[in-house]
Amino acid sequence: MKSLVSFEFDSLFLQTNRARALYALEQIGYFLRFPFSIRMNKDEAEGCKFTFCYGPCESSRRGPTLYIPFEESWYKSDASPKFLIREGIPVPYFLTLPKDFIAKTADGNLALSFDLVGAVYWFLSRQEENGSEKFESPLLEKYGFLHKPVIDVWVKKIKKLILGICAGESPYPVWGDKEFAVCLTHDVDDIRPLRRPWGKDPFPKFEHWMNEETQYGFKSTFFFLPQEMSRLSSFDRPYLYSEKIDFRGYLVKCGEIIRTMDREGFEVGLHGSYFSYLEKDELESQKKQIEITIGKSVVSVRQHYLHFLAPKTWSAQNAAGFLYDSTLGFSRRVGFRSGSSYPFNAFDCSKNTALGILEIPLNIQDVGLLGGVVPARRFPFYLFGGIPPKGKYKLDRALSIFEACVSEVKNMGGVAVLLWHPDKIWHNKYPYWFAVYKELLSYLFKQNAFVSSLKEVGEKWVKMQEKIFIK
Repeated sequence: MKSLVSFEFDSLFLQTNRARALYALEQIGYFLRFPFSIRMNKDEAEGCKFTFCYGPCESSRRGPTLYIPFEESWYKSDASPKFLIREGIPVPYFLTLPKDFIAKTADGNLALSFDLVGAVYWFLSRQEENGSEKFESPLLEKYGFLHKPVIDVWVKKIKKLILGICAGESPYPVWGDKEFAVCLTHDVDDIRPLRRPWGKDPFPKFEHWMNEETQYGFKSTFFFLPQEMSRLSSFDRPYLYSEKIDFRGYLVKCGEIIRTMDREGFEVGLHGSYFSYLEKDELESQKKQIEITIGKSVVSVRQHYLHFLAPKTWSAQNAAGFLYDSTLGFSRRVGFRSGSSYPFNAFDCSKNTALGILEIPLNIQDVGLLGGVVPARRFPFYLFGGIPPKGKYKLDRALSIFEACVSEVKNMGGVAVLLWHPDKIWHNKYPYWFAVYKELLSYLFKQNAFVSSLKEVGEKWVKMQEKIFIK
């Protein structure tokens, strides 16, 4: 396969930030989904039809070229860009106000008004978080872009430009004949039902989640906590895989339910304990516990309570042997924390190196979507207060936010990652949360999406990476 697109830069010019720029260039190549190569000024890319020129370049090229200016501020941890709307697109800047998103140059080519490469590095490596473990206030929210994947918007505009110049070409069909992808995920924070002297156990009823998804041909990922943790926090509620709970009309051991999920095509991943987020050895031990249970490798992880510290959490997960993570999201809101709906390779800025683990960002969580409009009911109301009427809640508001986010992902060909906790099926305490999930599944079935587990979506993305990056 020959490269359609070439990314070009001067090696001397990028000496200081070379590893970071190369990382960002590679991720942009994957986001565009055209066969691409990365080369020095002096090298030639055979068959290349479109060139990206980053930083100082020759004044005249032999083919269509998009010049990208270099802005060193993006590579500093204390960078704080501003945004303006140009041509209907959010454009970041530091000091100089951008006039356009893309403008024509004197040599008849095109030039971006901002450093796309630096911006992608800044967003994906999470420089904005600056050592915060409980990051909930991104810059994008300040400018009203929390529900808009700005990186994807930039990429789509550039992709359209390339397709207009390179007639007959098309991006790699990473999702087959589907327009975008959806990952259905569940964090199993607790399996213990509330023991009462009357009635049946109210949750978690795993079979209901599995049945609802299976009727549409969907499969999901269930993230289970380990049985043993070296250090326990007040947020952890460890359970034994030998504990029995209701499942399909019988009392069944949790471990057998986990194996049943795996046999029936659902993915089982690790829900790393609260304090495991920096500990490679602890993550390895917890990963092994689930692997022994299902008799195969566990490749996907999400940290409990989304406890995350960039880049240390990624480094620990990578060293523990995980391939896919989906921790990067919000606990109490919906949106695009990394500025993108695309999967991306994690980057360790402390060591200036890309990691093997693929981040598939979390966009939509039940608590963030419904917590403000259908709050959990406090004891004793969920035991004795009855079910409040549906009209009391603004469910339409939650559904419209969901549909708007999914629409953004669909337009960009990205990935929507949903998180619904299995214990939220308990209607007395979480009114209508499970009913809303069923409505979301019905909506997704009509959207021409590839809906599956984190592992299957990750495998498709990695397969594309292997095919289109011409080294």
